[in-house]
Amino acid sequence: MRAFVLSRQKFPFITLFIGIFLGLFVVLDPFITNIIVCKIELTIPILNKNIFKLYPYEISSFLFLIIIISIYIKKLAAYIFLNSEKAFLVLYLIGVQTIALTRVGRIDSSEIIVIVFLLLFAVKYMVVHKKVTVTPFDLMNLLFTISVLLPTFNNGRLFDFLSTVLTVSKLLFIGFLLVTCIENKDNMIFFLKWFVIITGVSSVIAILQEIAYIVLGIPIVGFVDREALRLMIEPTSFGNFLRVPAFLGSYKAFTFFANTAALIIFNYFLYKKLLSIKRRSILIISFLLILISIFLTFSKDAYLALFIGLVLSVLIWRPYFIFHLFFYGILSFIIIYLFDYIDDIQSIVYKEIHFGEYRVRLQLFREGVTGFLFNSPWFGVGVGESPRYTGHFYKWPVHNSLVQAADEVGIVGSSIYFVLLCYTFYNTIKVCFVAKDKSDKWISVGLLTGFITFITAIQFHPFFPEKFTWLYMGAVQAYVLVTLKRGLGIVKSNA
Repeated sequence: MRAFVLSRQKFPFITLFIGIFLGLFVVLDPFITNIIVCKIELTIPILNKNIFKLYPYEISSFLFLIIIISIYIKKLAAYIFLNSEKAFLVLYLIGVQTIALTRVGRIDSSEIIVIVFLLLFAVKYMVVHKKVTVTPFDLMNLLFTISVLLPTFNNGRLFDFLSTVLTVSKLLFIGFLLVTCIENKDNMIFFLKWFVIITGVSSVIAILQEIAYIVLGIPIVGFVDREALRLMIEPTSFGNFLRVPAFLGSYKAFTFFANTAALIIFNYFLYKKLLSIKRRSILIISFLLILISIFLTFSKDAYLALFIGLVLSVLIWRPYFIFHLFFYGILSFIIIYLFDYIDDIQSIVYKEIHFGEYRVRLQLFREGVTGFLFNSPWFGVGVGESPRYTGHFYKWPVHNSLVQAADEVGIVGSSIYFVLLCYTFYNTIKVCFVAKDKSDKWISVGLLTGFITFITAIQFHPFFPEKFTWLYMGAVQAYVLVTLKRGLGIVKSNA
């Protein structure tokens, strides 16, 4: 292996050349930017403000970043090929949490990463003759894919059919690649570690977004459409706040990652006793930052889901705490009854159901259920077509993922989708309570409570199909194979 050594005589000249080159670009950057804005008329507006006028050195910064990256690109390519499994896990997590920065039409960086690594694994597996893991999860995914394509095919619209093929294919590949990459316990821990790290970075970004919105009045959330941006503004008695989405394009998608990361950290604390002060401090700070970012989403269902996950984590850790929970529940009921708070609670619930946000949600739910029962009960109306049942002015679908699945893919497709969710839930319980290895109990309990949290959250929002669902199901299936050594077909081979 040859190493490139830079002579001492050439080093000052190269340094001087790079300095002059970068300095020239920094000096000319405002002039070039002015040409782009005035001559070419390139504008990227955010709330009627051109982004090119917010920061005057975009081009030189971008060039400097390219130079820095190009130095390491060869090493990065070699590392990716030699460690393709871990590279995919990290790059996909980064891609899926930067969708708002990298989306071009219907394609974003996470989908490009899936395609590239799918081809890379195909070549690699053919070269080393490594056999592929096939599980019941993959077979159910194939059935689900067929059930999703049927209603769109029956509609006879070619563009919608091709769009649905792309949507459902990437979900199928996400689950398959996760099962392929998480082939041992070390990779599972590696995946969870980077899941928490990247989500923690997104949480810091979310907090900075809130600060920027309060100070500047500009929602720096990436490239999102006007309707999504409108829903991110939360009016309060203290003024308007931003429901922070980081760069995921939606504050709800961000809460899925943030809640799961918070539960992973929380369970790690419960089951790992011998932690250094440095690691304990880092985890506490990360946990608090994630909690702050979740609070800044102003999502009540996210709060509820996280609370359920934390309570379940404590009950699994110490089951006898259920008696404390029961006692506090009885005590709360007695206090409410004695101090006559029942009428106040009933009044709040009545106003919310009849005049508040949940009046709209219940109406959407009712129209969604009656729509698929009396129109297309078996195969649905196709992915993305459920708003035709609700008749909402903004074309909102039913705010429940299971009912939305019934609307779009009918009883057949939604049944398979429900079976996939139940199969994943069964696997999390099995790994949590049946696996003999207790050293990594934090993983199994974290996955179980995180999945319950996610299932709770999707009861209040239209997220079908959602990438995070298949990301989570793929990770659970991979951990099941690692822990219980189960599979269908050819499972193990290192040749």
